[in-house]
Amino acid sequence: MGDNENGTLGDGTTTRRLAPVLVEAGGVKFTQISAGLSFSLALGADGNTYAWGYSPDGQVGNGTNADSLLPVVVSSEGVEFTQVSAGATAALALDSDGNAYAWGKNDAGQLGDGTTTDRFTPVRVNTGGVTFTQINSAASISLGLTSEGNIYAWGKSSTGIPTDSPSRSKQMSSMKRSVRLAVVQRSVRAASFMIGGITPRERRGRLLSPV
Repeated sequence: MGDNENGTLGDGTTTRRLAPVLVEAGGVKFTQISAGLSFSLALGADGNTYAWGYSPDGQVGNGTNADSLLPVVVSSEGVEFTQVSAGATAALALDSDGNAYAWGKNDAGQLGDGTTTDRFTPVRVNTGGVTFTQINSAASISLGLTSEGNIYAWGKSSTGIPTDSPSRSKQMSSMKRSVRLAVVQRSVRAASFMIGGITPRERRGRLLSPV
């Protein structure tokens, strides 16, 4: 229920709903869901990842920037995801090996691939071999939690998330080793304040890759 201007509710319409409606998934059952600002993600019991809603920057992950009023399969090229997180304008996913993937808007480097290029299909996050047990996509920043309890952050710097990346650098070649993993030695609660794409007031500074 709620606003449905761009098909956010996945019922095949753009009609605002004041009560819950069924997402029209063609009989596919879901095992996990995540609602972003104006798009949603879901893991299907069939092994596919689905997305629907507003997609000007490729948020639905099917290779286009067209909004989708119904769930469409994310083009993951055979990679099966075990966890998804929809942020404000970008999406994150984990595979069974703990590798992170991302797609959607990338103006602040929140996709973690070392660029600021929007991606219409999932790309591997450049973690330098670090794997995660949990991920969270928020407003222009992404987080990954390791099995050791460390939190890694990349994208636009926000209050409480330190970064040692070059200010506003857009070229991976100019960062090299200077763009290191931003390890936040804090409670896992540090990730919770950005769930649903809501963050404190943002500051300048971007980390285009976790490494």
